[in-house]
Amino acid sequence: AYSLAGHGLSPEEVRARTEAALERFRLSSLRKAPPAHLSGGERMRLVLAAAAVGAPVLYILDEATSFLDPPSRRELVEFIRREVASGAAALWMTHDVDLARSVPQVFVLREGQVVPASREGLERGALPHEEVRRPRVVRASSVSSGTSARPQIELRNVEYAYAAGTPFVRRVFSRLDLRLWPGEVVAVLGPSGAGKSTLARLAAGLLRPTEGELLWDGVPRPRGLPEELRRKVAYVPQFPEDLFLTSTALDEVAIGLRERGAPPGEAARRAGEYLLTWGIAEELWSRSPRQLSTGERRRTVLAAIFAGEPEVVFLDEPSIGLDASGRALLLDHLAEYLLAEYALRSPSRLLVLVTHDRGIAFRLATRVLFLDRGGDEGSEAEILFDGPPESFRHFLRGRLGWCGEEAEEHAPVRRGMR
Repeated sequence: AYSLAGHGLSPEEVRARTEAALERFRLSSLRKAPPAHLSGGERMRLVLAAAAVGAPVLYILDEATSFLDPPSRRELVEFIRREVASGAAALWMTHDVDLARSVPQVFVLREGQVVPASREGLERGALPHEEVRRPRVVRASSVSSGTSARPQIELRNVEYAYAAGTPFVRRVFSRLDLRLWPGEVVAVLGPSGAGKSTLARLAAGLLRPTEGELLWDGVPRPRGLPEELRRKVAYVPQFPEDLFLTSTALDEVAIGLRERGAPPGEAARRAGEYLLTWGIAEELWSRSPRQLSTGERRRTVLAAIFAGEPEVVFLDEPSIGLDASGRALLLDHLAEYLLAEYALRSPSRLLVLVTHDRGIAFRLATRVLFLDRGGDEGSEAEILFDGPPESFRHFLRGRLGWCGEEAEEHAPVRRGMR
């Protein structure tokens, strides 16, 4: 409604347009929810609704499909197509090659030059990704959840609600049970607002259950994780800039190494190596990490996280903001991380990936969880699927908008070495 404040409309017209926008972007059940309590995808839909409610003649969409689940992404593209057919214009800034293939005119920005891209050029890789090395890891039967006497993390009969005890309460989980085992690579998928990030933050000890128990190594943790456990855990949120502590990209990685006992010179040297490994060129090291691009910021955070050699890693939408080469680099490094882990006889690391990227799930995961709300958008979330990626393919075929080419085209990069 605030977007219409300066349009000179009557209160009745403002109310009618607002209701129509909430309905169009599936936000009606969230009308009273504080924006801070919304998921990344819901926030994106809210911003789009606020932009669309004023009936603009030009849409400038900067990575607007980020954080959206596949059905929401298709809905947005179709909405913009209808707006263009009605006389509006649209300019997309995107890393999404599939989206680029679907629009009539495409330009590629390279080294400050705007270059027209042909359809053939897109097919050949005008947005390059195939040249990046993709390690192949085959699945081994020697590692399974049964090899550990107990789960590393357990959520037992957990309930959780945001703003509990207030008029803005939003219930997320009721009677949630989940076990995560050492050696697993768990991909968590589901629609925007299904509780994926909340589940990860509960498991990481960053949120306390409203009811129920969080256990780590079989021990209840009612007050969260103690210091010795927190040092073994890394959590990368959807918005990595929330983690920045220092004034340069180099120091952002070095600070963690210094805290672990590395001398300043050694910490700076190793930090530079990690930044180069994650594709951050040396000329960017002296910049504030907040001045980097979205993809560069995310890769800087990943460099800092993996420099600490954590045993448990939670990555929330790790591919958001990455171009095709950056996404391939992410797959490359995560696969190497897993290769090193599964070369051991008793893998102890746990990797949890919250993502809308089905390609990452099918290439890396040993186990997939799919969350959704059981009824309307105001109902509580449930785990509707919990199993191996091969079975998940069949599950997706029954869900509108979730099964596409991306679900079929990726060879697995999973645990173990033959």
